Amino acid sequence: MDSKERILLFGADGFIGKSISKELSKFSFYSGLTRKNLDVCEYSKVKQAILDFKPTIVINTTGKVAGIQGNIDSPVSLMRDNSENILSITKACHELKIEKMIQFASACVYPLNEINSSMPEDLGTGIIEQTSKSYATSKIFGIELFNSYRKQFGYKWSTIIPTNLYGVGDWNTDTNGHVIAMLVRKFISAKQKKLSQVEVWGDGQSLRNFLNVTDLAEATSFFILNEMFDNEIINISGEKEVSIEELALIIKKAIEYQGELIFDKTKPNGARRKILNDDLIRSLGWTPKVSLDRGITEYIKELEILTL
Repeated sequence: MDSKERILLFGADGFIGKSISKELSKFSFYSGLTRKNLDVCEYSKVKQAILDFKPTIVINTTGKVAGIQGNIDSPVSLMRDNSENILSITKACHELKIEKMIQFASACVYPLNEINSSMPEDLGTGIIEQTSKSYATSKIFGIELFNSYRKQFGYKWSTIIPTNLYGVGDWNTDTNGHVIAMLVRKFISAKQKKLSQVEVWGDGQSLRNFLNVTDLAEATSFFILNEMFDNEIINISGEKEVSIEELALIIKKAIEYQGELIFDKTKPNGARRKILNDDLIRSLGWTPKVSLDRGITEYIKELEILTL
């Protein structure tokens, strides 16, 4: 299937943007702008890019992200940068009357909930996880801004909230990275240096659901082709829920590391559970295709090639 929509993507060289760009390049009328081509905080340049391409759909994949330690260390830049870019893009799109737009948020926008899977109507009903508060607040701001434009001007601007993302292209590691990228790097380094143990933050019992970035890209394409813009917010989840300990063991096995796992309980666990209800998009026929085992194996192979 193709779409007659004219799609303009901002952030085509980012972790999410690369996968979505590859997916949308199958469409007849698509253009992706990288962060090197365009700083989306420069409103006049954003407006000119829209004028040049004349899109019917704008997709924003720009933004600054971090892991637990990055959220703790850099709350100002996370909140400021993410707020500034969405203000710039929405201003330009409103002035040029772009009817359809997609942005991406994060599961951390939802209140802490260890029992039920989170749904869009849960937003704003409770306390969010404190280590990601500034980042989450910037994303909540973006969601509310989109919804406000919808209500006041009738636009079909939608927010996609994926669960914890991972996959090829997520090379930001160390304590500022996402958990899978960080753990993979730790295990590879420990194997190369013949270390006897790998330290994992927290007690390993927090639960997470992981979505491969290529599945997010396919879900975005599915969203467009199935004209889901009547929805203010949709969730996208991965294959299954696992504990951080189970995740570490999957990575340990894939890398063939023979040492011991050590859990540092003095380090933060993050939210105890993050699970999103994505019944809406699944009811229309979308399901994730990349298993966690396969996705991690592909990620490791690609990273090992890059580090040779």
